[in-house]
Amino acid sequence: MYRTLVLTLALTGLLAVMPILPASALTAQSLALPETSAPGHAQSQLGTLNLILAEELASQGQVLASIPLFEQATLHLDDADAQKPFAYLELGLAYSALDRFVPAAGAYQSALKLNPVAKTASELHWRLGLALNDLGQTQNALAELMQASRLDPKNPGIWADMGVLHANEKQFAASAKMSQQAITLLEASESLSLSKPEALAEVLNNYGYALAKSGQPADGLSAIERSLALRPASAATLDSQGYALAQLGRHAEAVTAYEKALKIEPTMAEGWLHQAQSLEALGNLKEAHSAYERFLSLSEKAPASVLEDRALAQAKLLEIKRQL
Repeated sequence: MYRTLVLTLALTGLLAVMPILPASALTAQSLALPETSAPGHAQSQLGTLNLILAEELASQGQVLASIPLFEQATLHLDDADAQKPFAYLELGLAYSALDRFVPAAGAYQSALKLNPVAKTASELHWRLGLALNDLGQTQNALAELMQASRLDPKNPGIWADMGVLHANEKQFAASAKMSQQAITLLEASESLSLSKPEALAEVLNNYGYALAKSGQPADGLSAIERSLALRPASAATLDSQGYALAQLGRHAEAVTAYEKALKIEPTMAEGWLHQAQSLEALGNLKEAHSAYERFLSLSEKAPASVLEDRALAQAKLLEIKRQL
């Protein structure tokens, strides 16, 4: 249902924290260091060159090949060089892109030890939080994102991701509060014009679902319908719409929303669970039984947070079998 928004709301592109030198410009630069350079200056030049080449590779989609060059850049750049935190940041981004979250977290932590300026530090705490979340360290992740929000309180992506993490912990009131702040900032922002509608739709969905989960389904449905106006073919948002409708007792309409969602994304386990619950409420027990079975099949390898839902579905299957 939820996903982090850092790739939507942060700087555009995978590794766009620093300007990337065009490949054509590389030929205009000497790839050999001047013989008269002092050793320290030569090392700095080598670090800068490695960083430029790594960024060029990453911009071309060659993320794995860029990692050794980013690592060389972090070795050769002086700790006092303003480029060094960026080199670690981009190294972490490259590792994250390959789902290698342990070295990614290590790179972000190394950058933070260099005491970068607040804007860079905020980005690092944010990215570190997301890496920790992917490693299952949710509370540490939330602490990092909170620190990022203190350093850059007007960044909507940070607030949006805090909303996601709270929702994943089933802290829906907190999730709604964080998501609402992200929406306020997004709507006031004049930047991110290309990604803003998609990002706003995502946060509105998360906000609406959190409201529905925390006992405010009417307000939640209103936010979800705003999201659908921006992104009508989103399976996750259609599922949220169905959930909010179900909480309002409008189960027939909920089933219609779930059917649309599952037609788009038939492997969405949570959608099958929600559909099963509404079908059961309508007395369509055979269809509900099939939907519960489908949910259990799709959620076999789901995270621990889904265990409670699986136990509920298994109990419902036994109950329905007795009634059929």
